[in-house]
Amino acid sequence: MFLNQSFNAMCILEVLFLIKLLHFINAAADCSISTCSIGDVPVRFPFRIEGQQPRNCGYPGFDLSCNSQSSTVLKLPHSGDFLVRDINYLTQQIQLYDSDNCLAKRLLQLNLSGSPFLGFFHQNYTFLSCPTQLVKSRFTTINCLSNSTISVLATSSMNLVNAMSSSCDVISTLKIPVSWPVKYNEGFTSDLSEDLLLTWFSPDCNKCETQGSMCGFHGNASQEIGCFYDSKKGNISYLYFYLLSNNFITIFTCNLEKEKAEIPLRNCLTGSKLWYLRNKRRWKILNLVLVSRFSTVMHDIGIVH
Repeated sequence: MFLNQSFNAMCILEVLFLIKLLHFINAAADCSISTCSIGDVPVRFPFRIEGQQPRNCGYPGFDLSCNSQSSTVLKLPHSGDFLVRDINYLTQQIQLYDSDNCLAKRLLQLNLSGSPFLGFFHQNYTFLSCPTQLVKSRFTTINCLSNSTISVLATSSMNLVNAMSSSCDVISTLKIPVSWPVKYNEGFTSDLSEDLLLTWFSPDCNKCETQGSMCGFHGNASQEIGCFYDSKKGNISYLYFYLLSNNFITIFTCNLEKEKAEIPLRNCLTGSKLWYLRNKRRWKILNLVLVSRFSTVMHDIGIVH
């Protein structure tokens, strides 16, 4: 009587484990990679596209949208909309640009507070307003902020700022996010037209990405993050198949042994080597049938293509 109750309890635990595992896999399947247009930036966790992917597919603060030109847009709480050129999920970097091709103007008002993003590197730049005739052909100017009489310069050289101070007005000195800090640029100016490169530290998905898998929430209501394989690439972990097939096989074979009383029940779920040795051919056939069945199920729910 006690053995039968133990067997039933252990089988229930096995089934509950499998239900949770299938729930996690289904959650991963619901969060397939999305884009705003063909060939555009692939969007997946921790990002999500509003209106295309469920809320549980993205981490708070990582919502993206598609504009009327089908471009991917990131809205920073205090700095407005930026277009997304690229997302590197391995290095956790996002590359942004301005739709009006005047990133320097946006940098003058950039405020990353309230967002999960920050600059990868920073460099101090001083913005100068100078007479066009004075700086024309001598320095790189920011054309989108300049006109026929006044030209705007940006430089990280304090020597240049001091040299130009008698002829130019200082607009502002700011710490600007840059892709790489410049050290040896004395006397040079920049139009700051390169894309804005930002990074994030939370959630930290580097371990998952390094292993060739992706981050994701364990379930729709969970804030716990786990790794699973990219269904679009067909790299679903064979560990899932192994766990699913072998756990069901264990339950099934234990039930057979329970009825036939070939081995003690207390040994059943902790290993059925004796049964395997006696029924090697039947085990292989059963394993093939179950793995084939699970492959079909995974294909039906979109995990394997």
